[in-house]
Amino acid sequence: MGRSRATVLMLFLAVIGTWSLAVRSAVEPQRAEAAQADRMTTAPDPSSAQAARQALVTKLPAPRVRGTKRAGYGEPEPEPRHETIWVREGQSVELHAAPGGAVVASVGDTTEFGSASSFSVIERKGDWVGVPTAALPNGQLGWIELDPARVGEGSTEMSLEIDLSRQRAELLDGDRTIRAFTVTIGAPDSTTPIGRFSVTDELTSGLNPVYGCCAIALAATQPNVPADWSGGDRIAIHGSPEDTAGGATSNGCPHAKAADLQALIAELPLGAPVVIKA
Repeated sequence: MGRSRATVLMLFLAVIGTWSLAVRSAVEPQRAEAAQADRMTTAPDPSSAQAARQALVTKLPAPRVRGTKRAGYGEPEPEPRHETIWVREGQSVELHAAPGGAVVASVGDTTEFGSASSFSVIERKGDWVGVPTAALPNGQLGWIELDPARVGEGSTEMSLEIDLSRQRAELLDGDRTIRAFTVTIGAPDSTTPIGRFSVTDELTSGLNPVYGCCAIALAATQPNVPADWSGGDRIAIHGSPEDTAGGATSNGCPHAKAADLQALIAELPLGAPVVIKA
C-alpha cells in the first residue's frame, strides 16, 4: 500500500510539472512583449538626454557670422559705417546743386593730383548721393546720380576726426580710436575750416619741402587765404620741414608729424570721411 501511495504521488508531481511548463511557455512571450512596450513608452532620463545633446553640440562648429574679419570666431563684426563712391575708369560724372538740379561741375575719373576720384557719401536721396567736394564752397554738397555704369560704390569703417580746440586728431576704426596725435591748426586770421570733408588724395612724392614727407588732400578749401601765400586754397593735412606739430600757426592746413601722416596714409582709403570740429 505504501508503494501505491508513492506511485500516485509521483504521477501527481509529473502532471503538475507538465502544467507549469505549459503555463510558463504561454506567459513568457506575453511578458517579453509587455516589457518591450514598456521600454518604448517610458520617457528617457532627462539628464541623460541633455548630456547627449550637449555632447553633440560641443562637436559642432560655431556658426559663421557675416563680417568676421577682425571679430572672434562666431562673433559679429560691426558693419561698415561710411559709404563711399568713386568714378569708374574712363567715365565722368556731373555734380548737381540738388538731386536732379542744375549742374555745377563735372568730375572725371582722376583728380588734379592723379588719384581716383572718390567721395564720402553724406546724404542719400533715392538714386542720388550728396558728397563734399572742393569744387563747391565748404558745407555745400554736390549731388551725383548713382549710375552703375559710371559710379562704383563701397564702404569703410575708417575715419578721421580733428578737434581744433584740443589740437588733436584721432584715427577711428568704427567707434574705436586706434591712433591719436597732436596737430598744428590755422592761425587766428587763417583758421582751419570746420565741417564734414573727405580724403581725395594721398601724396608721398614730388612735394614741395614745405609740406614735409607727405600730404593728405581733403575736399575742403580755405576761404581766408593769406595775402602772402601762393600755394592755392586747397586744405590738406601735411607735414613740415621741422617735423613738428602743435600750436595755431598754419595758413589753415592741419600739420602733423611724419610718423602720424604715414600711419594715416596706411589706414585711410580715398573717400574716407574727415570731420573737423571747433
